[in-house]
Amino acid sequence: MTLGSNIMKQFFLSLGQAVTGFIKRHINNVAATMLVFGALWVLYYVPSWLAFLDPLSKAFSDIELSDLVFSRLRDDTASRADTNIVLVNIGTLNRAGIAEEIKRIAAHEPRVIGVDVMFRAPKDSAGDALLAEALTLCPRTVMVSKLADYNHSSETFATRQTSHPMFQTYAGVGFANMVSSSDEDAPDALPTDMIRLFSPHETLWESSTIQNPGQKDREWAFAVKVAWFMDSSAVNRLLKRKSGTETINYRGNTDKFYTLDVSDVLADSANLAFVRGKIVIFGFLGETLGRPALEDVFFTPMNKQYAGRTFPDMYGAVIHANIASMILSGDYITTLPDALEDTLAVLLCFLNVAFLSYLYFRRPRFYDPLKLVLQFAESVLLLVAFTAAFHWFRLKLDVTLLVAVVAIAPTIHEMYHILRKSVRDRITRTSPPATAEGEISHNDDND
Repeated sequence: MTLGSNIMKQFFLSLGQAVTGFIKRHINNVAATMLVFGALWVLYYVPSWLAFLDPLSKAFSDIELSDLVFSRLRDDTASRADTNIVLVNIGTLNRAGIAEEIKRIAAHEPRVIGVDVMFRAPKDSAGDALLAEALTLCPRTVMVSKLADYNHSSETFATRQTSHPMFQTYAGVGFANMVSSSDEDAPDALPTDMIRLFSPHETLWESSTIQNPGQKDREWAFAVKVAWFMDSSAVNRLLKRKSGTETINYRGNTDKFYTLDVSDVLADSANLAFVRGKIVIFGFLGETLGRPALEDVFFTPMNKQYAGRTFPDMYGAVIHANIASMILSGDYITTLPDALEDTLAVLLCFLNVAFLSYLYFRRPRFYDPLKLVLQFAESVLLLVAFTAAFHWFRLKLDVTLLVAVVAIAPTIHEMYHILRKSVRDRITRTSPPATAEGEISHNDDND
């Protein structure tokens, strides 16, 4: 046996002895920690099994602390408007009216035009002809598509829905599917979902839309395709992050972009020269700006009423503008892995249980007041640390599990030792009395 193998053997032997010794010394703390996570598992899953508690469970699961930063703590004046993106409202215009808007904007040579409207089938021939012609006036035009028929096992979409071919002669396409906050694997977000994430690309497997039938094709998000025409290097930086989904770093609502209403574009006196070299996104922003509507509108973390929301706050075109703005500025939010949260939660729980055990057995007079101080202080510190990391460093960590551990650890710790004492006393009553030479001691609570 070589010297190296002996060293390795001795190392693992010492490690095993250290772990075994640690468990023996802290067996009750380890057991109480496991009981805390067992209780959390029950509290997490049981409400979803009981129909009358399911709405409450969904309401709490729909809230993230990062929403509070966006809706309440972020200073609107600190987030500057993105002057490279222009939003144009199509209101209730027919296709001829939309064509006129596009024609007037295209005359001033924007860098790229994005159209967040799908024209699935022909309507009136005159309006269709005008719209088809208008969409050829800008050499860089992106139309929306919708990916459908998602296969969860292969993580691919089977079909892509687009506008009628007459409107896409020279236009590229990008999917407008939103990522669901309740189920990231869902093919598209529901109207009641919170839009926190976006997917830069998805996989399509449809022989009629790819060059090589039977092979997969990568589909790009609408905002990514628009940003590409503005700055391809910015999109390459996004792809280097290799994230399946990205947290949207919202800049703001329509107040953070140049926003034009129908009358602003179609007025004879309209001066639209400022759109030269910019991204222009056409989409529905209400019948007129400032008049809320329930078409193509979603809940976002920017909603000032972040709990108990009653009305969606952001139109789809504005969400696409925020995504494109984030890509071009490179101001991303880094989501820390769930494994880090789990590891921190286990470590924090064990340390809390160990400290509570020390107070419980060695300093019982201080146990009740200090456990309350511990709960309050740790909860506040966790929330402050999370908020600061998210706001200043764009680091996102879900501290829900950490806060839950702090909240229930004292209660579960007491329950564990009460149950342990009850079991021990029952065993003592049923055990035969010890002899003088082998007297049994039960004063082992000082662990």
